[in-house]
Amino acid sequence: MNKRPSNWEAKNFLFFTYRGMEALGDATEKVWGTRWANLVSGCYMANPMAVFKAMETGDPYPVKAFFAMANNALMAYANTGGYTGV
Repeated sequence: MNKRPSNWEAKNFLFFTYRGMEALGDATEKVWGTRWANLVSGCYMANPMAVFKAMETGDPYPVKAFFAMANNALMAYANTGGYTGV
């Protein structure tokens, strides 16, 4: 099934789209040398172990929201040994 997004979807779900990344274009070009870096490669990803630790402890600051796309965040880092507190 090859479903095209509706207008409502296209306007409201901009994550990982060129339209959604337009606001970061100047900064992306400065850091990565291209205005449209590979969005799926994790250019905007926080360090997973640091995020998990901050979720539990609130240090260095509390995590108030967590958004994962195309990933099973609970199992992707299972038994890593880096952080076992969650």
